[in-house]
Amino acid sequence: MAETIRLAMVEDASKILDVSLRAYKPIRDLNIKFLAATADIQLVLNNITRIHMFWRKIIPSLLPSQ
Repeated sequence: MAETIRLAMVEDASKILDVSLRAYKPIRDLNIKFLAATADIQLVLNNITRIHMFWRKIIPSLLPSQ
């Protein structure tokens, strides 16, 4: 498996929001007030444009057939 870490770009916002909302669903289910758990696209865009937000992408490697 390979991975790449790079600075997030505006084009990544919808994917980042999706990952964040799925990851923090248990927090929302417990009704814990946590900004990332209730993020919206504007918050993600703000984080991308105003701070350095990094995006890690895991790329499954192709394994030879056995």
